[in-house]
Amino acid sequence: MKRYIAECGGAFFLAMAVNFTGDAMAIGLMFMALFYMFAPISGGHMNPAVSLAKFLRGQITMLELPLYMLAQIVGACLFFALAYGIFGAIIPARVIPADALLGAGTFELLLTMIFCLIFLIVTTCNKFKDGHVNGMVIGLTLTALATFPGIYNPALALGSMLSNWFAGSGAMPGLKEVGIYVGLPLVGAIIAAFKFKFMYSDLPEYHVNDHGRSAHH
Repeated sequence: MKRYIAECGGAFFLAMAVNFTGDAMAIGLMFMALFYMFAPISGGHMNPAVSLAKFLRGQITMLELPLYMLAQIVGACLFFALAYGIFGAIIPARVIPADALLGAGTFELLLTMIFCLIFLIVTTCNKFKDGHVNGMVIGLTLTALATFPGIYNPALALGSMLSNWFAGSGAMPGLKEVGIYVGLPLVGAIIAAFKFKFMYSDLPEYHVNDHGRSAHH
């Protein structure tokens, strides 16, 4: 249960950084801090795409995966509920205008893939997985990605959409928006997991136990 509470709390504070500041450095530093806080408990995913990639690498089980994702979505929704209670409005997630959704989907797919690939490299490769700078590497990667318009986190995207809908300040999420901001990042995670296996699993210095469980389990 602690790991799901950690993921919920991590997604809550990450949503706060993304939506209150919109600043790439603030987002990256917040993720870095939350990773060091929660990685020993849950792995510090805070993103359903990361959890999916870790599942595909054998780091969490099929039973744990939906619970991780649910905890992350709940955490994001809790932040938006708090924002609504304080300000009387839902703060929209950073999205690209509807007339540029094709470009948005390209960014969501490719940049989520990069983030998940970096996460897998530094947390599952024997060469890096016990390093003290892992959180810094992941946080700085997110800082770079956050300079581009987009979300790259299905929990934050879905939390914003659902909260806007329930609050009556937005339309019910359409399949196109859900596909762009939820579906394509998950596809990016799948590509990252298979790309990781193809590129690194046969390198001795990057040896990975595909079915090894993380230390926090």
